[in-house]
Amino acid sequence: NKPVKQVYDCKTLGVTADQYLSWKNNTENICKKITSGISAFPQIKEFVEKDTLVSVCNSIVLAV
Repeated sequence: NKPVKQVYDCKTLGVTADQYLSWKNNTENICKKITSGISAFPQIKEFVEKDTLVSVCNSIVLAV
């Protein structure tokens, strides 16, 4: 007989859903992760080969 605490969003198995079962927060979190990973590309592109950049980009996107 304990009251249930209301939450406005919940992250389970890496997926965030809000109180309306909307994917908006989940999509925003994924975009932030990808953007932060890809933002380093301009600094490193002159030091590594194109194939390496493609591999790094794929690993960032696939990891999310």
